[in-house]
Amino acid sequence: MNFSQEHLQKEIRSIIAEVLELEEDRIGMEDHFINDLGIDSITALDIVAGIEKKFNIKFPNEQLTKITSLKKAIEVASDYL
Repeated sequence: MNFSQEHLQKEIRSIIAEVLELEEDRIGMEDHFINDLGIDSITALDIVAGIEKKFNIKFPNEQLTKITSLKKAIEVASDYL
């Protein structure tokens, strides 16, 4: 599948907002999940699971630690689409 960066940004931001129960405009591209948004590791896995389900992909375990922000989530997801 070929998704534009804008589409990925919109969809992944929506997933993060839903998991965190935040407004989408409160999630910046560079906001670090732990340091800026206060996400714990379980919540981070919920976000990853949401991305995997939405796009029908599976991230290898070694990629999970790279998904630390919206920007990084888009970059990693792009590699598997």
